[in-house]
Amino acid sequence: GGLNTMNMDGTGAVTMPQQPAFMWFNHGGDTYAHATDVDMIGDGEIFDLNADLSGSNGAVKTFTAPVTGKYFFSVMANMNAGGASIPITKAEVFISCSNRKLKFGFTELQTDEDNMFSINGSGIIDMDASDTCKGIINCTRGSGTGAFTTSGSSTDSRHGMSGFLVC
Repeated sequence: GGLNTMNMDGTGAVTMPQQPAFMWFNHGGDTYAHATDVDMIGDGEIFDLNADLSGSNGAVKTFTAPVTGKYFFSVMANMNAGGASIPITKAEVFISCSNRKLKFGFTELQTDEDNMFSINGSGIIDMDASDTCKGIINCTRGSGTGAFTTSGSSTDSRHGMSGFLVC
């Protein structure tokens, strides 16, 4: 009884059940502080093939690379600033790994009464075994303060992160 590391079916499709790959989501309703880099919260996992994702539901989810390689990551954030008409001047989301950070964002005034927005990004990052990676978000209002709230769902991923080993 050895470990099943690769399968090939009759069509030539190859699957690798131990290949590092994960996806987590936030169901919505969690609060992130204004104008502060905040670690993103995960409320559930859709999959974690190699058990490389840590963090309980309702807490920060962190991926730990089991092997040195190139990893593809994608992060998405769907936020609600509440009903106030205070302009949102900055929204950034990061893929933050031990040796590299990818930053995606925009700076524009939004004055819509709902103040809802979405932002996402993806990229390939080189990681050494035991390096870690997580999502970070920073949202800023033009004046005043106030928290931002996540918008999401367990069946319609609008806020979360995924990744897998490329090579």
